[in-house]
Amino acid sequence: MTVAYALLWLRGLVRTLTLLGDPSVVTGALTERGEPGRAELRDLLKAQAGPAAQLLRAGVARGRLPRSVPVEAVVDSWVGYLVYRTVFLGQETTEDDLLDLVRLLPPPPGPSAGEAG
Repeated sequence: MTVAYALLWLRGLVRTLTLLGDPSVVTGALTERGEPGRAELRDLLKAQAGPAAQLLRAGVARGRLPRSVPVEAVVDSWVGYLVYRTVFLGQETTEDDLLDLVRLLPPPPGPSAGEAG
């Protein structure tokens, strides 16, 4: 279920960054508003990142992700990828792109060698 929730969060971030389809609004805010625009985008992204980090931590707690998952680094990489593609390159992010991001997560931990039978 972690994959489905991760995809849902990623889709929501894409909608936020494109303002339902228009990435030029976010790009314009960054270029025209200067530092205040950048600060607002940072605040927005920080608020958006919290639920993703909670999602991943819950996956770790339920054993669906290994304890070694660097939660903050994963969330930062997801946000960075989407901001770069959407805002700076002006490229559409597809469902396959989002699936690729989620597939970068390590698989759930398997049984330890002592448990294999």
